[in-house]
Amino acid sequence: MPKITHPTPRVILKKKSKNASIGYLNLKFLYGTKKLVYPLGETVEAKYWNAKAGTTIFNKKHGQSYIDINTKIQQYKMWALDIYDTDHDISIEAFKKELAYLNGSQTRPGVVGIPTLFEFIESYIETKKNSVSGKRGTWKKFITVFNNLKEFIEDKKITLDYDDINWKFREQFVEWMYSPPRKYSANNAAKIFEVIKQFMNEALRLEYHNNKRHQENGFGVKREKVQSKVRVTFEELRKLMKEDLSERPRWERTRDLFVVGCYTGLRFSDWHKISKDSIEEDNGEKLLEILTEKTKQLVMIPILPELQIILNKYDYVLPSLSAQEFNRTIKKVAKLVLKEKTFTRTFNVAGQTKREKALRCNWISSHCARRSFASNFYELGVEPSGLMQITGHSTEKQFFEYIDIDKRAEARRFRITVAQKSDQKYLKKA
Repeated sequence: MPKITHPTPRVILKKKSKNASIGYLNLKFLYGTKKLVYPLGETVEAKYWNAKAGTTIFNKKHGQSYIDINTKIQQYKMWALDIYDTDHDISIEAFKKELAYLNGSQTRPGVVGIPTLFEFIESYIETKKNSVSGKRGTWKKFITVFNNLKEFIEDKKITLDYDDINWKFREQFVEWMYSPPRKYSANNAAKIFEVIKQFMNEALRLEYHNNKRHQENGFGVKREKVQSKVRVTFEELRKLMKEDLSERPRWERTRDLFVVGCYTGLRFSDWHKISKDSIEEDNGEKLLEILTEKTKQLVMIPILPELQIILNKYDYVLPSLSAQEFNRTIKKVAKLVLKEKTFTRTFNVAGQTKREKALRCNWISSHCARRSFASNFYELGVEPSGLMQITGHSTEKQFFEYIDIDKRAEARRFRITVAQKSDQKYLKKA
């Protein structure tokens, strides 16, 4: 089959002169015979710009500000794809207007009156549903929170508008979430409040209200650190790969896909994108070049020998399984090969933190493969900044909350790193 091409939005650094140390960021999007160039209103030091990836390079000098710029870059790329998908032949002038409406620099004509809170939320969800920047998982989350709010006011026999989002609401809503039959975890409650704040902030930006109670410290719910995350180590992966599953073809395909996830760090939704067309070469080394489904980031992944074995086995056409079938089967494979090992699971119910012994095999899933990639290669000594280019985490704080590394493993990693990098001039052997 011929390779189907799709226009790819890129962000480039434009300098006033060849030797200039600072440049301006422009969104560049070529579609059909048209060429869109749109300024993002951001400047970046040239030495901290990754031209190939089209992103800033993480550095201590600029810290969070450059991370925010990367977030903005991804947002504009998704907006560009959204506009293009709506109209493949849109004029450049209309394209720029749509971007201005989306970034809030212009108000879309025809918007009159101030909607109620619930009217606004409903409209906001519809906007996200029809936008590439609002993936299905995102707007489904918005709908869930919206339904929570509607159930809450129905149970309490009250009305709710912008000015009602105050500390009294916070207290009542938290109590409602923790009560039967819901008994939400603290982290679930925290996510719900984050969405409510997002609704309120967007409505505030549009000048539908001037209530800022939701922005005060402590208004939401504090997240609790839980442990239901597991990973599969390199040693366990070797056991999985050696296991003869030829008499159970479905199990074998599931195991092979899991190994792919553990050696690429890709999300389940991106595994099917791997093909011969996604292979690039760099100085004789093979790389996977994948435009990720969720974040629209272009990632470059080295093809390690373990991954190459699986790719060769299927001639680069990986098996196709539904997420439900995969997650159901990988638990059976893990139980067979990795046995019934347990771990101490920390979780939260109705705001109360609890602990229990749980079987690891019951918590292995497609997402476990991605976590195993990040955890295993970090423990091996790969720098977080390199891994984050593949996992898509925007801050090291997010990355370290994501991976599964205990204190003993962290100490071992420290010792290995010192042994590899120290010239022993100042560090003597014990």
